Amino acid sequence: MIMRGFEGVWGRILLSKKVRLGLLLLMGGASLLPTPVRAAGAVYDIPPYNNPICNCCVLPGEVMREMLTGTVLWTGQPDLHHWYIETLYQKKIEPAFMRMADQMVKNVTNQARAIGTFYDAQNQLTAQRSLQRTNAESQSHYSTSEALCKYASLSTSLAASEAKQNAVRLGILERSQNRQLMSSNMNPASSAEAGRTLGQSADKAGRMSQFLAKFCDPNDSDAAFAGMCASSQDTQINRDIDLTRTIDAPLTLDVNFTSGGGAPTVDEENVMALANNLYAHDLALNVGNSDFKSMASASNANEGIKDLQDFRSAVAKRSVAENSFAAIAAMKAAGTGGSTPYLKSVLAELGISAADADKLIGTNPSYYAQMDILGRKLYQTPAFYANLMDSPDNVARQSAALKSISLMQQRDIYESMQRSEMLLSTLLEMYIVQEQDKMTNEGVK
Repeated sequence: MIMRGFEGVWGRILLSKKVRLGLLLLMGGASLLPTPVRAAGAVYDIPPYNNPICNCCVLPGEVMREMLTGTVLWTGQPDLHHWYIETLYQKKIEPAFMRMADQMVKNVTNQARAIGTFYDAQNQLTAQRSLQRTNAESQSHYSTSEALCKYASLSTSLAASEAKQNAVRLGILERSQNRQLMSSNMNPASSAEAGRTLGQSADKAGRMSQFLAKFCDPNDSDAAFAGMCASSQDTQINRDIDLTRTIDAPLTLDVNFTSGGGAPTVDEENVMALANNLYAHDLALNVGNSDFKSMASASNANEGIKDLQDFRSAVAKRSVAENSFAAIAAMKAAGTGGSTPYLKSVLAELGISAADADKLIGTNPSYYAQMDILGRKLYQTPAFYANLMDSPDNVARQSAALKSISLMQQRDIYESMQRSEMLLSTLLEMYIVQEQDKMTNEGVK
């Protein structure tokens, strides 16, 4: 558009008669080459344009300056000067330059707007990228994996099973103590047997009756028991003396002393029979009413009281030893069953069928069974190691869950060490008592 404006302006200038001399001087050969004086006309025959001495040439620039300023030979002839200023420049050239400048400003403004648009787009894309990155990081940081939920599900009923375990341990210890103290209904014989009565002999007779009915193996002693064993099933054979099959191997025992009434379960019979053979196999001699009356008499009071205190001291020391047995048996007692489906799901990942899972952990897995899966079997599945290929945050969360399981195991180990400490201190006391008796006897002599 600017070029078309200039073409129109210069076209009109070329048509004007007043600018012919200016154009000839500006664009002609006189602007490039010296002009002889004779070719310039009579006007230039006089000084200062014609100098005979040096035969100088007229400078077109000087002529143009004089023409535009109306000086020297052009004094009093301002028409060309006025025309160049008022007509050519002010009306033609200056408006054209103004339009050109305006168009250039518009072009520059349009370019600036385009550049600004690019900057706006860049800022917008940068902001969107930051938001998307933050969103992705939030999803990565705060979206927990399925593996983490598995730890919570597997420990659903862990605390309840532990509380039930403590109740079962107290029940086992109380039963053993009542048996040694010859409380009522502590004889394992059938209620129809005469051996239901209390005392050392009655206890042996009742246990023998239970052995023949429940635990007898017809093949033992060169089949000597073939005609004596009354049991037709082998599920309880020798369970009264087999610690491995009775307590150590099973993960869950059907032992529950929290609900009263009803006949004892098979596992309860096995555990109590094994405890009878391990602890207080020989009960103390019967202490009846006559014995307590004898203690009350002045003549035999000291001797009777000493025997009674010795008996109770032996029962106390035995309870320390039996506490470990009761703790291990109670740890495998049936739990509450809140996490059973999740535990069986882990066993299924290990290739164990549902029927075998029922045999392995039962319908109400024990505290020991739950901790065995949480602390050992869970890490035997390929899925556990595949789940470690997760975000660093989820791996850190799994590490925290594993740390909590480790703390629970350390607590169990701590309690076991406490029981071992009690056993060691009791054993040391027994050795000290022996030395004390030696010193007492030597002193008496």
